[in-house]
Amino acid sequence: MALAILCGWMILGIFSIKNLTNPVGLVGLAVFALSTVALFLALRKGSTPFAPGTIFFANRLAKDNLFFPTQFLVTPESVIRHKGRWIGAEEESISISQVASVKIDTGLFWSNVVVESTGGADPIRSHGHSNTDALAIQRLIREFQTVREVPSTPPAASPAPPEREEWITVALVAPPMEPDMPPFTLASTTSHLPPRTEEAGLDSIVAQYLGHGPDGSWITIAKVPVPIWHPGGPTGLRPPMAASDLPPEHRFPTDSSPRGV
Repeated sequence: MALAILCGWMILGIFSIKNLTNPVGLVGLAVFALSTVALFLALRKGSTPFAPGTIFFANRLAKDNLFFPTQFLVTPESVIRHKGRWIGAEEESISISQVASVKIDTGLFWSNVVVESTGGADPIRSHGHSNTDALAIQRLIREFQTVREVPSTPPAASPAPPEREEWITVALVAPPMEPDMPPFTLASTTSHLPPRTEEAGLDSIVAQYLGHGPDGSWITIAKVPVPIWHPGGPTGLRPPMAASDLPPEHRFPTDSSPRGV
């Protein structure tokens, strides 16, 4: 039909040119001009991609592709065949996951592409593609099918937070100032067990307390389970009380002799 329309348009143009001297020829020339505009718009519509992406156009010289060549689109989600018309368009699609096979019927000039569905629906048939485009369509469909078949690696689940954390408290304790009074704490440090990178290690804390504690003082170490919802964090290292602030009997000695625990 497209070829008949083209032949009629050419005959009308020749007739109009030969009869420009009479009214019939002028009317024919007007009809020829209008038909030329209509054919130009049809050719422009047929060459406009219907969707973004890589479109495979059938050759206009193939059957039924003169004005509206078949457009074939392969996406990671679906295979779409689009065929324009003078009014509207015809479109077929199959999901990539439902493609059963892709067949190529290679001819002397053009190739036919047949995409069959696993769901029992009618296959998609597209005529007039070049042999290169037909092979590219088949390769793309197989690539997208392979990608969908490879199971995606689920994201690693973050470890569940423990219901309770253990904190450790190191305290420097001095003997009571009066016989009836309890011992008192000169300094203490609370940190996670095991210590975190931003916290001081247990060895360094004990060494510091031993180096600053007065005679007769000792160190206590206790594990304290703290609920995970505890609003506060480890107290960090609190330095011991300065020697000038201690009672005379508990001031730090001036020599560097080791302290007992």
